Amino acid sequence: MRIDTTTQKYTGDWIFDSFSLLTRNYDLFYFGNGITEEKLDQELASLMSNAVKIEKEISTLSQTWKLPSNYQLEIFISVPYFKSSGRVTLSGKTYALTRPSERLEAVQWYINRVKSEISTKSWPYYRFGLYYFREEFKFHNDDQNYIPGFNVRAKRAGFPTLWVPGYTTTKSFNGPDLGFTYTSIQPAYSFRSSTRALSVKADRLYSTGEKANKRSLCLAYEFGAYGPTFDRLFNSIAYEYLAASVSTSCYRYPQVFFSGGFDLFDRALRSAEAMDAYNDLVNYLLDPASIKSREKIIPPNQSRHVGQSKDLVYVASNYDWTVSKDVEGLNGIRMDLQNSEVIPWRGYLYVNVKGKIFQHL
Repeated sequence: MRIDTTTQKYTGDWIFDSFSLLTRNYDLFYFGNGITEEKLDQELASLMSNAVKIEKEISTLSQTWKLPSNYQLEIFISVPYFKSSGRVTLSGKTYALTRPSERLEAVQWYINRVKSEISTKSWPYYRFGLYYFREEFKFHNDDQNYIPGFNVRAKRAGFPTLWVPGYTTTKSFNGPDLGFTYTSIQPAYSFRSSTRALSVKADRLYSTGEKANKRSLCLAYEFGAYGPTFDRLFNSIAYEYLAASVSTSCYRYPQVFFSGGFDLFDRALRSAEAMDAYNDLVNYLLDPASIKSREKIIPPNQSRHVGQSKDLVYVASNYDWTVSKDVEGLNGIRMDLQNSEVIPWRGYLYVNVKGKIFQHL
């Protein structure tokens, strides 16, 4: 629910319709390293405990603020990645994960476990789904069979499924073909690219949004995933994630919001900068049309070369820009590749400020 900036009280605006409950055991769930029944049960118990906490908060808020009609929050429970090697023993049965059928039986075990945990109580405010924790697709791991098989089993159990791959991931824009109910594309960590030297080659906010929209997919939002900073640069990048979703029309589809390791919502009431970013996000959720890009577009006016390296097309583009007198309040400069089909890509940006040249690669 939205919090008023001035009074720091709830406003009555319910702004989210789903939550993804993510495990903190990244190595276990993302790579499938060291999976045991005991570890999976511990993580699942923690996830379900968080689901109970959110439900209690909804119940408390609803006593003061009327819930929307037929309100149900969609809660996605993290699903571990069972890698295609080794063995795992679950409920007394040992599964050889090198065998595709037994690997799928192992993930079916986890799906059944989730369903069993849900059945222990009633959930008046919830409907449940499954969050496919791994963001990659690997042919050498037989994911072309494993992922569709997982989705078939999840939906047979009554669960919609969610996948949040990076745009460079194989099949990242083919989530529906793989059986996922929802796919939200990550535009290559634009925070890291925009705030770390020699990394500006990674930004693809708008090109990823355009391609995602063509496939009826959405653009994921990430806030400050690489540090606790809430400053003008971080806020401007976060805002541009939202503007890109509006400009490319991705906002029309179910969207995932990552608020970072230093949680945006927890810190909003303690930091003016965090509150600014929070308000941008909530304004976007309530009225997407209110969010318009604040960036100044610098058209390329230098060389453009297209070549071939093995099986991948590459482009080297030079952008040469002299800052004009009418540019004020400049926080930073971000390069955003417009052609999402080109991988890999390296660009060169030369900025002339008062006679000095700055170059980023």
